[in-house]
Amino acid sequence: MGPIRVGILGYGFASKSFHLPFIRALPSSYTITAILQRTEAPSDLSSAAKGSHCTVDFPVIKHYREVQDFFADEEIDFVVVATHAEQAMRAGKNVIVDKPFARTTAEADSVIRVAKETGRIVTCFQNRRWDGDFLELRSLLETSALGTPVEAEIRYDFDRPPLAAPHDGQGIHSWLGPPARARKNAWHKGTHSLDQAFALFGRPASVTAFLRSQRAVENPNAPSVVEDSFTIILQYGGAQKDLLITVKTAVVSPMDKQLKYWIRGTKASYIRYQQSSTCQEESISAGLIPTDANFAREEDNFRGTLASYVKVDKKIQSFDEASQRWVGRVPSVRGRWLGLYENVAGYIKGESELEVKVEEVRNVLRCIELARESSEKGMTVAWH
Repeated sequence: MGPIRVGILGYGFASKSFHLPFIRALPSSYTITAILQRTEAPSDLSSAAKGSHCTVDFPVIKHYREVQDFFADEEIDFVVVATHAEQAMRAGKNVIVDKPFARTTAEADSVIRVAKETGRIVTCFQNRRWDGDFLELRSLLETSALGTPVEAEIRYDFDRPPLAAPHDGQGIHSWLGPPARARKNAWHKGTHSLDQAFALFGRPASVTAFLRSQRAVENPNAPSVVEDSFTIILQYGGAQKDLLITVKTAVVSPMDKQLKYWIRGTKASYIRYQQSSTCQEESISAGLIPTDANFAREEDNFRGTLASYVKVDKKIQSFDEASQRWVGRVPSVRGRWLGLYENVAGYIKGESELEVKVEEVRNVLRCIELARESSEKGMTVAWH
């Protein structure tokens, strides 16, 4: 099987920063065939600014302005979309959908049903499973370095986020758009963190949540109609009945270092702080490509710390007299979003199992719906 022929639906920031660099870094697996961009191509490509239009950056690929023409192209095997997943599959294309995948579980169920009807492959761009800090934590859990996890916090906070800037006259910052299109942060950042929690610990038995608008506290004269911060507590059953997982995002968080992960286990605990943005985002912004030697290289001061009363890792831990604990800095794992597209290509070619299954993504959306129900009712909600 030759390279998978890819069509990109849209040519905005996400396509240029999160999809195209990684697809292009795998030329034996993928080739860019077409891009849908509604804007008319410049009459003089040589004088147009780089990045201004897909035909400027990719002069030899097909440019479509209408969705129906794009999906009618029989030379497209695989489509990267934010919407139109069902239409793409009915046109015979395999699909990867951007987060959060759908607005409701009902929409997600519909996409899953169409995938089964058409025999097409559909997955979600849950690239945060290939963040370096997440790969680091996953390795610690898989090797039982922490023992049995009993409590965990997964956070995605902001020190100076754009949405904490002054509100417009309607109480909504322009970054969020008008109220009808405003993004609730549980659907935005929550889809990252909850997916990581589910990937590590599975689906919970109940959800307890607190959805808040911290911007409203900051500016009570212009209250927001959209929650920007949340705390979602996941409780489990069976063998995991003592496990407690907290997933959080806060936008009022002027900390010197932002907490990312804090895992307590029966053998050891692990704490990790987050950078202002991921190393992979910074590398793309700096013009690096995923195959560069310095791509996603992380500063040592963000490395996680493993602490225990009894030595659990002879390679990194040494005894700390002040705390009377064995402490060590965990070697960083290089983030690799490239792995997502490698996995998808392998699955399409029948060489590997699909890492991000749509049923898992659907459960994340269901968790957010239950979180909203919990917050509104002020009670713990069983998974149903």
